[in-house]
Amino acid sequence: MLLEQGADVESRDNEHDRTLLSWASGNGHVAVVKELLAKNANMQSEDCQYGRTPLSWAVENMHSAVNMACSAPLQLYYSGITFAAGESITGRKLRDKSWSAQLQTLKGHSGMVNTVVFSPDSEILASGSGDGTIQLWDAKSGKQLQIFDSCLGWVNTMVFSPDSEVLVLSSLDRTIWLWDIKSREQLQISKGYLDYTYNLAFSLDSEILALGSGDGTIQLWDTKSREPLQTLDSYLDWVNTMAFSLDSKILALGSDDKTVQLWCTKSRKQLQILEGHLARVNTVAFSPDSKILASGSGDKTVRLWCTKSGKQLQILEGHLDWVRAVTFSPDGEILASGSDDKTVRLWDAKFRK
Repeated sequence: MLLEQGADVESRDNEHDRTLLSWASGNGHVAVVKELLAKNANMQSEDCQYGRTPLSWAVENMHSAVNMACSAPLQLYYSGITFAAGESITGRKLRDKSWSAQLQTLKGHSGMVNTVVFSPDSEILASGSGDGTIQLWDAKSGKQLQIFDSCLGWVNTMVFSPDSEVLVLSSLDRTIWLWDIKSREQLQISKGYLDYTYNLAFSLDSEILALGSGDGTIQLWDTKSREPLQTLDSYLDWVNTMAFSLDSKILALGSDDKTVQLWCTKSRKQLQILEGHLARVNTVAFSPDSKILASGSGDKTVRLWCTKSGKQLQILEGHLDWVRAVTFSPDGEILASGSDDKTVRLWDAKFRK
């Protein structure tokens, strides 16, 4: 108000001999400081009593903010860029920039990178390459953590256990490796006596690993003891897909022979053979309560099955080509399916007709 009425910006009070800018700087009145500076107030003008300038008062008043900026400079930079006013110096410099979504480039492989997977806890990224190596990276910093170079060929499949403690990988030399993330221990659990291994699946409790092979056999491994549990002779033509129920009690296998087999993970016995599809089964998924299994097929249908009785509950028709993927929503109310017809369809998982 005083400035609007033409008050002298360099006037001083009689008691302390301090200017308006000196008082405003010392007490953190940012808006007043900005207005005084706009009126060309002198930041270097000393007061007689303390021998201080408005600039020194401002620095003292802001010492905690300066300490914070020194301890977290990157956060300061990010905040400055994000919240920069459009007409500020920073804002003007950034206005016409074309920013990329790319965060980092992770370099280290000497061959083509053909598979990448995050650990479920999002802490680690694993990458597999044609150079025969697996590399672990810190997902936040991009720092290389570990290199695993025991593979003799392409790494074709990798999967983390749900608890993020184990990484399992298979390569074209028909070798299966189990990698303990914490201890960095590497264990070869299968060499050569399996046909081409193309399917890996963990039970949700991370205790069982299933290996699907081109010869139709399924090997179950105990991930804690690192010992084989059993080989399931499913007598399937070619196992295309595997999935554990969310309670880890059932393993479902979908095959080229148009059937789905259900196996008990505890007794290792076959529970059901689900028949009805008219072409190969490409994908299977359990409902969250493990009571319903969905299967997608080359016959363009999705079918719902009761996992206890093996009864077919519903045929979902509408896709115009092979069904490649099915998944339930976490509440079990909706089923999503993806197809070669270039569509994703959503279905009422509870509807029956």
